[in-house]
Amino acid sequence: MVSRSLYIHLGQNPLEDFFQALSIPLANCWFYENPAADHSFYYRRENSASLAYVDGDFTHAIDVDFFDRDWRTLDSQLTDISRLGFLIAVPDEDSQSPFVYHLYKDGLRLYADIFGENQVDIFKTKATPGPNPIAIENLEIGNPLRLGAGPHWNKLDLYIDDSFEQIMFRWDCKAHKVYRKLYGEKSEREVPHSNKLWAEAKQGGGGSEITKAAYNKGKPVDR
Repeated sequence: MVSRSLYIHLGQNPLEDFFQALSIPLANCWFYENPAADHSFYYRRENSASLAYVDGDFTHAIDVDFFDRDWRTLDSQLTDISRLGFLIAVPDEDSQSPFVYHLYKDGLRLYADIFGENQVDIFKTKATPGPNPIAIENLEIGNPLRLGAGPHWNKLDLYIDDSFEQIMFRWDCKAHKVYRKLYGEKSEREVPHSNKLWAEAKQGGGGSEITKAAYNKGKPVDR
């Protein structure tokens, strides 16, 4: 048997798809506000889940109980399920820190330090490469984890686009400098780390990663 607490973001998927992907009968799933009247599925050793809504980077907190698999099997299944568009976080029980989680996204499993700000908006994820062999700098360009804080900023040049402001930024990892270029411009100029638009873009609020080629070209607006 394996029991775990999960945090998930459904993306564009219905909640039922998540439980079906994990082979949890819908009859054995309930919200904490409406507890199950019949718990006989425990005696029948059937998989089950209890859940609640949360705010922040995730939509639901779920406690799951599995009688038909171990953690290694569940770990592999969560990786596969994340390919469907689910974002999943599971506490790392081997860590001494309560803020270290397994983070499953786009078929990848990474380690993440998750810092709680308050009891409602509890998740602000900052993924960092841990014992997992997949380093963030090796993820595909455009993966939002690449813009998260972490040591990969010391070895990865980043090109960030803010389409609303029609401006782009380049992060030079060796020099630890930031450069700015407006749409259509051929030249760039250095800006301080305190630049407001840079701070907003790198935090993912208004920026998205683009290729070096798009930056050098001046990223003409898509038609």
